[in-house]
Amino acid sequence: MQRNVFRNLNMTTTFTLGEAAKRLNLSKPTVSKFVREGRIAAKKVQTGKVTTYRIDGAELSRFEASYDKPTNGKRPGEAPKDTRGKGTEMQIVLADLARAKERVAELTQDRDRLRGDLDKTQDRLDKLQDQLADIAAAQVQQGRVPFWQKLIGKGQ
Repeated sequence: MQRNVFRNLNMTTTFTLGEAAKRLNLSKPTVSKFVREGRIAAKKVQTGKVTTYRIDGAELSRFEASYDKPTNGKRPGEAPKDTRGKGTEMQIVLADLARAKERVAELTQDRDRLRGDLDKTQDRLDKLQDQLADIAAAQVQQGRVPFWQKLIGKGQ
């Protein structure tokens, strides 16, 4: 027993997709899909680069009277999703959790490997800086100013 909630509407009234969706208790994309499919007649209104649709009140009343809303969807008016072969929702969530844990383990290994690489690189840099300091000290003892000190003006 479908009741017509639009019977008292002024039939010259037009509605946007969003207004129609609220009145039908459907989502805006669902109403838009019904307009594209021709299940709801709507007038296309072009304002500059923006295209909108206007649905006549009588058309909305006609559609509402003939539309049987699915009752087992996630939201009113939304058909249930096809879950054949996918298992229960809990199994899906558990599988996602297992994949997330695997990814965390991979990222932890990558982080540890990169920390090791960073430590090795830092050790190598320290050794190179020590070698450079030794070379500069040896050149100063021989009375020569290292080239890089001449560039920055320290050897004059």
